[in-house]
Amino acid sequence: MMKGTIMKIYIFLLLSTSFLFAENTSSYHSIDIEKNCKVTEVYEANMGGSLSCGNYHGMKVSIADDDLRMNLYLTRNKKEHNLGIWNLFHGFTELGKVIEFRHPKGKPDKPYAMIFRLHVQEYRNDKSVNVSYLIVAKMTPERICVVGKIKPQKNQNLLTRKMADKARSIPCLFEL
Repeated sequence: MMKGTIMKIYIFLLLSTSFLFAENTSSYHSIDIEKNCKVTEVYEANMGGSLSCGNYHGMKVSIADDDLRMNLYLTRNKKEHNLGIWNLFHGFTELGKVIEFRHPKGKPDKPYAMIFRLHVQEYRNDKSVNVSYLIVAKMTPERICVVGKIKPQKNQNLLTRKMADKARSIPCLFEL
């Protein structure tokens, strides 16, 4: 009796924690405005516009550029998710050229988080400086939202991937 109970507990623990040991990896999608995106709308007075940057496994990737500030949108299952990058910083912003999607190894169509670079113009000591942040967003079936921003530092990429791999348990920084 005891041996059977221990075996059942062992199997339960093995099955319930196996996801913790699954290997995660990344796939990449270009959001290079000059090479991979097409203008879909030009705003009044040429102050920016909307761009379509292709699809990642059926998910439409779009950028809005308005008054030297950029925002990212993902459309999945006909629902648009506004990442609200404009809410993160006050200065001018520019997206990097690549989105890194984190997913279980062998399942690029099942992303659970994304990482992208955001260049932000900040003012420090009365000088304008360009600061390169990495932004982490979680991706669940219901929502896609920003959960963190990693400032430039030693091991910035490694710290960002660790945050992305825990993103499902991190609350959104803001709700839109």
